[in-house]
Amino acid sequence: MGENMQRQTSRKRRALLLRERVTVIEMYSTRPRPNYETLAKMFNCGRSQIKNILRQKGQILQEYHKDPESERVRRKVPPILLALNRIVDEWLKRALGHKIRVSGEMILQKSVQVQRFLDYEEFEPTKAWLRSFRRRHGYYRIDLRSLEVPVDTSKSLKIADIFEDVKNMLDYNVKRATELKLIREQGCNNIPEPDEEIIETKPLVPIMQDQSWDMSSEEFPSSENNDEMVVIKDNTDALDYLRPLEEFAMLTDNFRAIGLISQLEAIFRAKIRTSGDVC
Repeated sequence: MGENMQRQTSRKRRALLLRERVTVIEMYSTRPRPNYETLAKMFNCGRSQIKNILRQKGQILQEYHKDPESERVRRKVPPILLALNRIVDEWLKRALGHKIRVSGEMILQKSVQVQRFLDYEEFEPTKAWLRSFRRRHGYYRIDLRSLEVPVDTSKSLKIADIFEDVKNMLDYNVKRATELKLIREQGCNNIPEPDEEIIETKPLVPIMQDQSWDMSSEEFPSSENNDEMVVIKDNTDALDYLRPLEEFAMLTDNFRAIGLISQLEAIFRAKIRTSGDVC
């Protein structure tokens, strides 16, 4: 049994060479089309690596056509992904300075906001990205909620402000494209404002792929039933309703509300652990 586990571990950690990745793309284009698991076994690697190769097939084929003899294993991290990581990392440090109890889910939520800010459509806020982010920036195997950092509430947590502070450290093309995007948006926003501001709120779409939220479920709050009273059946339901509140507090930089919501979250999770409920 131990030998089998060792084989699986070594297979998952094997990174394919450039020409091997091109072969994966070619085989996936054949009929009948092999699935991810079949290709992973054929190339003795992890299923997630196969999935990433097929997602990035355009860049891989372009790289291969430039240098077919290349033995390079890993492709260079795109500058726009480095920029996203940099902005999220700076936000995380500032949030800790504001004494906000940051969770992995909050980092994923913030990464989506930065993704939209940078117009980075190819980015996916997955658990794999979160692990890579924490490892790259020194937060791996660290409980972010227990970190002791100096209090510093002078720095803004808004993405646009963080971008202005760190943009000289970003790739020139990414920085320039983002600046032009902001200029265009500001030009579109130069219109007379109405006497009364109307704010339209939309239901938040969950980011974590393994969350058990079902948008088609009858228990999910529907915009068509706004007059009905929300019934919270247990602690797990209470946590589900805390998430959109927490997101709204983050978007509006309401730090006091974020702190109170974090305390409520800890209380409900403690109740779930003691009662044996599944979160």
